[in-house]
Amino acid sequence: MAAAIPTGNHFFRPLSQTPFGLAGREGALPAQIHWCDTETSYLNPHHQSAVRDFWSGYLAHLGGRLMTLTPDLPMCLSRFAASVTEHASVSPAIPPDAPFGMEPIPMVLTLPINTLQANQTALLAQMQLPEPQAKALAAQIRVGAVNLIEIDAYDADQQDGDIAGVTTSSGALMRIPLLRQPTRVVVPIEGNSISIVGLVDGGGGGVTLGVRLPSASSSTADIHTPRLGVGQTVRIPVRLQ
Repeated sequence: MAAAIPTGNHFFRPLSQTPFGLAGREGALPAQIHWCDTETSYLNPHHQSAVRDFWSGYLAHLGGRLMTLTPDLPMCLSRFAASVTEHASVSPAIPPDAPFGMEPIPMVLTLPINTLQANQTALLAQMQLPEPQAKALAAQIRVGAVNLIEIDAYDADQQDGDIAGVTTSSGALMRIPLLRQPTRVVVPIEGNSISIVGLVDGGGGGVTLGVRLPSASSSTADIHTPRLGVGQTVRIPVRLQ
């Protein structure tokens, strides 16, 4: 499941080619826009920034300017009522020959290379798996097919009873009840990725998992998976640096 956002070249195309086409409508909306954005299921800060840049460019092509884009409703209404113009979005120039298509949103968990030097036996014990699953996972660890790491997992939307699972090819399954407060759990990396599956959709809006490394100094490197249906799987790529 890959996440992507339209490139700015869509604005130069007609509506017959793309729903974001603005050819022939340039300058049709010379207004200052305050957008109270209720969408909170961004995959990560890169995704949120890309969405803001896209709509800023879209409105600029129409002759307008995006003054506010925030899920903070009181702030949005306050800025609108006061006609605040500070901190407005600046739309980057988009050449007409820019690539036309979809730009992937990076969703990669970047680990310091010394992360994998942790005591794998101790981490395996922390998982408290049933004995058959623990033995199967230990065998994968011994041959280097799996590495265990700690992550902080949480509900990236509203705490509503969601439960995510982490799986391996050996059949091991870790259940992670998702709370708004991050919970530290041990998960396996297999094939340079972490396999996540939706187990329980508590609120009916999909399982919303947020992931953060314990070593992260802020939430800017967090990963939010797409909303998962029960039984739906997504893989979070892992990169060492």
